[in-house]
Amino acid sequence: MSPHFLNVDLDLLTQKKPAQIIRDFGKDAVVLASDKTAEGYFTRFEMSVSPDTAEKAMSGYQHLLGRLSPSAVIEWKNAKRKEFNFGYETSPEPPRCEIVIKQDWLRFVVKNDATLAVTVYPKEKDNT
Repeated sequence: MSPHFLNVDLDLLTQKKPAQIIRDFGKDAVVLASDKTAEGYFTRFEMSVSPDTAEKAMSGYQHLLGRLSPSAVIEWKNAKRKEFNFGYETSPEPPRCEIVIKQDWLRFVVKNDATLAVTVYPKEKDNT
């Protein structure tokens, strides 16, 4: 079974709650987690409408970041961590899992001073 795309989360670690980024993303992104930690303020976003491909998810994030207000851009630039985490599901015991990271995604991640991660979740075995 080839990997099945699930979503792309955007994780931020900031000094304080990224209120302006949350406001600017509006209804186009869902805040999955928002917690004060020992390292700072951790916030995890996901696109409101679940894209069916990684391309559509990254396009959505490009749109969201492209429309940030000046104060949200400052919050973004001051973030300690900005990570786009691609989630995939694969068979319970894959002999191999290959995920291609496109150049335009890498350019976008680097341009925005972020990192890229890939998380592969094993699909649960069917007990039927």
